[in-house]
Amino acid sequence: GSPSLFVGDRMFFGNDRLDQGVKDVKYVDNDPAKGALITLENLDQMALPAIVRVSEAGGKDSTFTLPVEIWQRGGTWTFAYPSTGKITNVTLDPDHVLPDYNASNNVWQEVEKKPVPAGVTAQSVIEHYIQAIGGKEKLDAIKDMTTETTRSIQGQRIIVHREYLLPDKFKLEVVVPDMNNQVVTRVVMNGDSVVMQQMGQDIPVTDDAREALKEEMHLFPEQQYLGADYKLSLEYSEAVGGKDAYVVQVTDPHGNVSSEYYDATTGLKVQETAEHANTAGGVSKATTTYSDYHDV
Repeated sequence: GSPSLFVGDRMFFGNDRLDQGVKDVKYVDNDPAKGALITLENLDQMALPAIVRVSEAGGKDSTFTLPVEIWQRGGTWTFAYPSTGKITNVTLDPDHVLPDYNASNNVWQEVEKKPVPAGVTAQSVIEHYIQAIGGKEKLDAIKDMTTETTRSIQGQRIIVHREYLLPDKFKLEVVVPDMNNQVVTRVVMNGDSVVMQQMGQDIPVTDDAREALKEEMHLFPEQQYLGADYKLSLEYSEAVGGKDAYVVQVTDPHGNVSSEYYDATTGLKVQETAEHANTAGGVSKATTTYSDYHDV
């Protein structure tokens, strides 16, 4: 089938795809010895059996397969697991035999929840991050930026090239190197003029696409988080890469939710888990990690 276009990171290829994920793990009466309730998600069109591996703190590992029929009633399935102690890890498709294109949500790991230190708020965490990457004045002075990312979608390597020129110029090109560097998607915004192309053919520009393009023009989205249109909550700090990180849950004006992880010491962002609309009309989660910061 023909590709489906989503602006920016909301862009995927193909029709039927598999995206299973581990949504949640809870204990009966909050007691691991009484068993666990594990919730899985099927986030895209393809339905296949779920291969699950569960690891417990005492060293017990169990691997089993749930039949494809679990998805007949919807996109989530909760099942009882006879745990005798704390579950440390739940992994879907541990041997990578299924065509799951988004492995970032295939693993649930127990993390130590810690109380947030007194005086630390979601707002102060965001402010610390903005200061850590240069401060508001320097960020406001940046008017043009170019980024290039390489990623893999269903085993196909693609290059995403973005150019920004504030306040209202933006260009996106998606190139497939294995197809003679063919530009499969191009988006150009110049003020009120927006042109979108797929495989060289113009496609209609929807209102949702225009709104998504406006969001693209925020070079540093955290600067918008402190506005009245955004809702922030600080849940707890947990270890990311062996270091404590504050977790800020962000709900944007369109209802999209992301969890932003900021190093408790440096203030720098180390991870983000965001929800995006997918081709099945549902929501997919994608995790991005950040490291190796440099002065510019």
